[in-house]
Amino acid sequence: MSSLRTIIARTCLLGSLLFGPTIAMAEYNVNDALAAYDSANPNDRKTWELIFGNTQNGINWANSVLLYRKQEPLYCPPDNFTLTGPQVVEMLRELATSKPKLATMPYGFAILFAVQSRYPCGGPASPQ
Repeated sequence: MSSLRTIIARTCLLGSLLFGPTIAMAEYNVNDALAAYDSANPNDRKTWELIFGNTQNGINWANSVLLYRKQEPLYCPPDNFTLTGPQVVEMLRELATSKPKLATMPYGFAILFAVQSRYPCGGPASPQ
């Protein structure tokens, strides 16, 4: 029987492969989001940081629900875990550099892989 984490990862990957063009139009990929962030004025950069931070916060809430239900979490952060928008931007930059294929995926999907890579629960957390 597959774990919930495996099922979620496979579903996300399958959905991104089947509906890639639709998703790409609705959500920036990592490269485009970082380019928009880099070319933005200071106020718009703050907005991007808020967007990235809120996306990660939503993933964190989903992870909290899994922990509360005593199900396998998506990732295993330390106690009192919080990330700021600028920290998420840096995680996306690192991911885009280390795994260029993921830089063409929607940024929300990449944020999930970034936190899984940084805070694994024991096994490999991100695709090669």
